[in-house]
Amino acid sequence: MIDRIEALLDVGVRDKVYPGAVWAVGDSSGICASGTTGVLDPDEPEARMRPDTVFDAASLTKILTVWSSIGTFWGDSVLDLDQPLGGFWPEVEGRPLGAVTARHLLTHTAGLPLRAQLKNLYGTDPQAIRAGVLHEALHRPPGETVEYTDRAALILGYLSGQRLDQLADARTWLPLGMTSTCFGPLPPRPPPAAPRPNWTRTPTPTSRAQLTTSPPACWAG
Repeated sequence: MIDRIEALLDVGVRDKVYPGAVWAVGDSSGICASGTTGVLDPDEPEARMRPDTVFDAASLTKILTVWSSIGTFWGDSVLDLDQPLGGFWPEVEGRPLGAVTARHLLTHTAGLPLRAQLKNLYGTDPQAIRAGVLHEALHRPPGETVEYTDRAALILGYLSGQRLDQLADARTWLPLGMTSTCFGPLPPRPPPAAPRPNWTRTPTPTSRAQLTTSPPACWAG
């Protein structure tokens, strides 16, 4: 299997799908094998990928932070995934979002507006953005169809009642030993950071700080 992983990633570098990669394979006991291929930047071929290269996780923030941490609330019987939010969250009671459930948010079936554009719609004040996101009309009835939107993760973050970095540390990262995973800005003198692909969106000031992770330290399975 290791040979197949290395061959597959080498093909991606050769075909210029990505400049380089860091990989790891493991289970609950730890990492069994890991490796690197390619470079940090095609314009700097001498800067090779390293096992401790830091990557921006971009939209994987939803999985590594929000969904996993919200899942622990369900696991602790704190959150009923199928109870409408308006039944226990006063901030959305009587609002369109009150008919939505946590399961709708987790499965992108909440009927939320598809656009993000938080700064354009609500400005830069965090409270104004929160009120706008939580009180805006739905795009369609909950449960009707699957439509990917960043707003679902933002609402789940609000629902938790904690800052996302603190929520992830307490509920997910530290319990799993993911000590190399964090929100930006990075600590001083970090390992070489891989450049972001040019197709990723720049995070809005309210959606999250950039999440960075060193793959061998943060993933096993």
